[in-house]
Amino acid sequence: MPVVVDDLVSGYPSQPDQLAPGREASERRVLERSQEDLHHALWLMRISYLRYALKSAPDAHKLLERESRELRLSPQLRSLLGQFVPREQVAS
Repeated sequence: MPVVVDDLVSGYPSQPDQLAPGREASERRVLERSQEDLHHALWLMRISYLRYALKSAPDAHKLLERESRELRLSPQLRSLLGQFVPREQVAS
């Protein structure tokens, strides 16, 4: 993932002589915040994908369990996503 961020920032002025005095620290904070936002966006996209994947997975319960751990889902969110497990798998 750092490669994507590096690519997005590659044209950004990062050398101290290119920045106005006193702006270097604030520019660094903006870049750090952008990376946090990127991670959050990817997390949201994975949750969205999981919703569709659960509908067609051969073992949706295993998929939900594994992804819940990986994505560190709250019990409430896990419960909401559990609604996308096909009914025939809920009964078994």
